[in-house]
Amino acid sequence: MGIGVTVLSLTLGSMFVLLGCLKASPALHDPTYREMRGEFKQFVKVFPFYKYTNYKPTVSQYIRVVYYIEIICGSLLFLPLIPGLLKNLSNVILLLLVCLLGWNRYALDHELKHCAHLIMFGIFLFCRLLLLFTEMKLKEARRRLEGGKKTE
Repeated sequence: MGIGVTVLSLTLGSMFVLLGCLKASPALHDPTYREMRGEFKQFVKVFPFYKYTNYKPTVSQYIRVVYYIEIICGSLLFLPLIPGLLKNLSNVILLLLVCLLGWNRYALDHELKHCAHLIMFGIFLFCRLLLLFTEMKLKEARRRLEGGKKTE
């Protein structure tokens, strides 16, 4: 992995772990915990899969699933010994989570300023995948060039 992907992995991983911990317990910062809990009370009202499953989670279930995903996938991004496939999978899962939370805000007609952090995280997660894909293509092209020079 290149330096760009590594820096994005460390930054995004630590931010998602921090956000997950803030959602998990009021011990870190009680006002933020209460604010997020209030937001999730609204999110439950517009749960996107209700039409298809006739299931609407409780506020605590919804928060619990979101913070587990943020902490686990953020940790996978942050830790350097985790193989690339797990990091990429956690990146995609976090990107889908950001899209879900953004859709919740859109369905509630929130202003764009309330979605700014989601847009930023979505762009960073997408850029991490894009950088990784570009690095993989460059390595593949270098291997082809080196293989072509050896056979000549």
